Amino acid sequence: VFVLGYILIFPALLLISCSDHATIDPKLSDQVIIEAHVINYEELSKSEQDKIGICCFYSTGGWTVGDLVRFSPEKAYYVRARINIDILARLTEANKCGTITQPARCTEEEIQTKAKALAEHSNPHMLYGKYKNSWAFTSSGIAVPKTVKFDGHRLLSINRDTVSRLDEVLIGPIPQRPDQMMIIIYSSSVNGYEPLRNPRRTMN
Repeated sequence: VFVLGYILIFPALLLISCSDHATIDPKLSDQVIIEAHVINYEELSKSEQDKIGICCFYSTGGWTVGDLVRFSPEKAYYVRARINIDILARLTEANKCGTITQPARCTEEEIQTKAKALAEHSNPHMLYGKYKNSWAFTSSGIAVPKTVKFDGHRLLSINRDTVSRLDEVLIGPIPQRPDQMMIIIYSSSVNGYEPLRNPRRTMN
């Protein structure tokens, strides 16, 4: 009787423990990148052009000298986009519980606490970059080569509007004209949970 009772109760305990973990609506990913537009060098302001400095290289697969190809920033492309701070922060922190090697889906309370701290951090760059979120682009379904090892591509500038809760970002130089922008969420896939959808936006 004890064994039978244990068999019946144990699955119920699993369901109870799993129910503590937050459910992430897949549609949230579609609400992160509000808009994104491809522009060329001439459309940048003088101050934005000055931020580029001496560059640029893209990777053909690795990051040794032999893997890098030089390209001209004047002939490159740039993406100006607006991003929903609060939704991206929620997706960013959703799987940041557990350990680095074994991330886990957070509870709703944990996500709210961590996402609020991230979204309201005094440094807006904390939402982007290594171990947070990286930039990716495709052109006709083919990945555009990376220009930065961990971040994917360079974040030239970020302007945060705390009223609208939007970040306006400028990314580039990009060696090929992209037609789709993506934000790759670090640890977006966690064993036992539905992987988070990386936000994306088709561009003109």
